[in-house]
Amino acid sequence: MATNRVITMDWNDVSTFLAVAEAKSMTEAARHLHISQSAISKRIQSLENELKVSLFIRSHSGVQLTAAGKSFLPYAVQVIHMLANGIHSTNEADEQTDVLRMGVTAPLADLLASALIQCFDREHLPVRFKILTFDDSKKIVHQVSQTLLDAGLISSTEAAIPGVASRRVWTQSFYLVGVENIVRPWLDGWNEMTGLGQLPYVLPVSGGTLRHLIDEMFASRNLRPEIVAETDNVNIIHQLVQHGVACTISANPIPPGKNRLLHVSLDPLFPARAMYFIHRHDLPDRMGTLINLVSSYTEFYAHSRIVKTVPLDSNQEVEGGEMSG
Repeated sequence: MATNRVITMDWNDVSTFLAVAEAKSMTEAARHLHISQSAISKRIQSLENELKVSLFIRSHSGVQLTAAGKSFLPYAVQVIHMLANGIHSTNEADEQTDVLRMGVTAPLADLLASALIQCFDREHLPVRFKILTFDDSKKIVHQVSQTLLDAGLISSTEAAIPGVASRRVWTQSFYLVGVENIVRPWLDGWNEMTGLGQLPYVLPVSGGTLRHLIDEMFASRNLRPEIVAETDNVNIIHQLVQHGVACTISANPIPPGKNRLLHVSLDPLFPARAMYFIHRHDLPDRMGTLINLVSSYTEFYAHSRIVKTVPLDSNQEVEGGEMSG
């Protein structure tokens, strides 16, 4: 006799299943979702374990849906659409307290938190914020354009961000960050970029926007950096840099540990990039006012985190490295 079984399904796994089914390739799905291929594989495995079936036939040429996968496909589409509509309707129905759903990339999360704390403390905002952290700005833009989020704090190299309303709040900088005994010899022996490819690095995992920009910068100069570790955990990156295990390329200053850190401005090597608050085009006026208020506080905190940087053509530290995420 059949028994009832509670299914605890992650909707991110279902979304990933749909992306792989459409692309017929885990590699292409990873590129489309801006996450690593290993993350794609883990999500599909998690979904298959929950459903207790194989959803894809894997081969060197790509993937194909199994009979079970084909059967599950239309239900997956329906689930995602219903969830999106349900989230939007539930928040619209909350007439007692406005809920502003915001997305933020991990490197900018602490900056946004500082701004929100000051907003609540000084402005007594009549709203609840639901903050979701993402590993890539493009995901936030997509969710705001689909009204799954109301607003977001992102970084972008493009002044016009399609599908959403946007306001630039800060210009972003890029830093090479490392302990002095690693970075200083490279600066003293600066030789047309070659030394930059010889330093040991801890970098974000491939698939995110920052890592894509870093890889493009190295590739355009025919450099093959020594990558000793890859992780999307910001705290781990900070610890490895602070302990002198490796240096990193970051869009944010890193607080010093026991060892003195140098921040070398790499702005000339990267495309101009800025931090934006984005929001839905149909956001109510009162919500738009709140977004403007929060973005103003965020700009203030970004400016307050200016750090000393070492320019590429000098061994002297100067003021002016802008903090942004």
